[in-house]
Amino acid sequence: ASERRKEAGPRMLAERDSPRERATISLHSFLAGSIAGAVGTLVGHPLDTLKVHAQAGRRSPSSLRCLFRGVGTPLIGAGALQAANLGVYENVRRRLSADRPPLLC
Repeated sequence: ASERRKEAGPRMLAERDSPRERATISLHSFLAGSIAGAVGTLVGHPLDTLKVHAQAGRRSPSSLRCLFRGVGTPLIGAGALQAANLGVYENVRRRLSADRPPLLC
């Protein structure tokens, strides 16, 4: 299999991948997007909570539990949104670049 790939020359990786490899790459893209969305929410939610409390004139939450209260729904939503975003982007990018030679060899 590796000899066949070496003989393929400058063709893009997407052309040489088997259907199973393409599915794995797609799954990795969706998974990476999901993780990125979840991490972004976990970092941003406590900061957003502090901002809302400051704008409302309330005292700051005193515990970590208060900072992360209500994070479940945004965590699921952002994970799903970023998974779809990155997964679709990566698949479209690979399809469009399959017809072109690579810019750098």
